[in-house]
Amino acid sequence: MRNLIGPLFLLVSCLLFSITGTLQQLAPEGHTPVVITEVRMLLGSLTILAWCLLNHRLPSNWSAVPWKPMLIAVASSSIYKYVIN
Repeated sequence: MRNLIGPLFLLVSCLLFSITGTLQQLAPEGHTPVVITEVRMLLGSLTILAWCLLNHRLPSNWSAVPWKPMLIAVASSSIYKYVIN
């Protein structure tokens, strides 16, 4: 069972990343797709972070983290809402 925890968290994270339309229908009136998209991205990211924390998968050597590609990905996700408008 222990071997299934990681894939389970990743599956839940993927589900949170892929349910924008459903969340938009269930959200209170007036919420735009951009708000829904950002909420699902936040929930998916927190799910992955929870998995990393529970399994002690965060790097011990932070200088080995590929910061440039990570910052490009974060910036791309952050400006996503401006590109679709």
